[in-house]
Amino acid sequence: MPDFSYLYIMIDERAYELFFAASWVWRMRKKAGLRKQVNELIARLKAIEESNKENSKAMVDTINELSTTVENNQERKWNL
Repeated sequence: MPDFSYLYIMIDERAYELFFAASWVWRMRKKAGLRKQVNELIARLKAIEESNKENSKAMVDTINELSTTVENNQERKWNL
């Protein structure tokens, strides 16, 4: 009877190759998913930073307006 043991070795090697190919694909998909999440978080962070800049500018403007109002009121008080 012929010896077909080499077929089992070939099947084992092919299963091994398929396993590693599938695990590589899985890792690449996971990495792509993480990259997408990181990019989304970076975009959100940039939006928050821009909003903070706008809010800071608005706050500085408000403080300046209040300071001017206080100074004007003090001048009126001294002029009375």
